[in-house]
Amino acid sequence: MTPLSWMVSHLPFCGSNVVLHSYCEHIALARLACADPMPSSLYSLIGSSIMVGSDVVFIAASYILILRAVFGLSSKTAQLKALSTCGSHVGVMALYYLPGMASVYAAWLGQDVVPLHTQVLLADPYMITPATLNPIIYGMRTKQLQERIWSYLMDFLFDHSNLGS
Repeated sequence: MTPLSWMVSHLPFCGSNVVLHSYCEHIALARLACADPMPSSLYSLIGSSIMVGSDVVFIAASYILILRAVFGLSSKTAQLKALSTCGSHVGVMALYYLPGMASVYAAWLGQDVVPLHTQVLLADPYMITPATLNPIIYGMRTKQLQERIWSYLMDFLFDHSNLGS
C-alpha cells in the first residue's frame, strides 16, 4: 500500500476533490488528478492481481493437501465434518476475493466500459459482505447457536400462533 499512497500523493490535483465512490478507493482518487492516472492505476491493477493470484495459488495448494488428508481418514463422519469446514472457508474466501477483484478490474476499465454506479455497487459488497457474513457463516456452524436460534424461532412461532385464540 505504501507505493500506492506515495504515487497518489505525488499526483497534481487541481479540479474537484470529491471522490465519486462510497469510500476512498485508490483508483477513484487517482482519477481526480490533473495528470495521467494510468501509472498509478496500472500499478494498483498489477499489484492486486499478483496478491490475489498468489493467495489463490497458496490457498488451492493448501486445500489440495487438506483434501488428500481428509480422504485418507477412515471415518466418513470425520470426512464430512472436515469437508463442511473447508466448504465454509472456501465460501468466505470467495465472498471476499470475487467482488474485490471484480471491483478492481471494473474501476480500472473505467466509466466508459463499466458505469460508475456499477463500480460502486461492485465495491460496496467487497467491503461489507465478508465482514457481515463471516460471523453468520462460522456462527451457524456451532451447535449452541443453532439450538438457540431454533429455540427462539419455535418460541416466536408458537407464542404468536396462540395470540389469536
